[in-house]
Amino acid sequence: MTVTTAEGTESKPLAATGGSDLANIRFGTQTELNPLLATKHLDVRVEDITVRLSLEGLSEIRAELDQCTANIGSPAKG
Repeated sequence: MTVTTAEGTESKPLAATGGSDLANIRFGTQTELNPLLATKHLDVRVEDITVRLSLEGLSEIRAELDQCTANIGSPAKG
């Protein structure tokens, strides 16, 4: 798997298939993820398939996204 930012920076995060149409991608630490989230889009390429993920408008919801993902793996409340 190769991930390319709108600016052309490539990375090869760890990835595993979760089925015929599902991939689990590990981007690493928040420090490693921040530059990816600052771009306008990501091109994710697996073998001969490329998918473009738009990140337009992410900056407006970034605080809420960070708060949500900080709780992944925590016991449910309520």
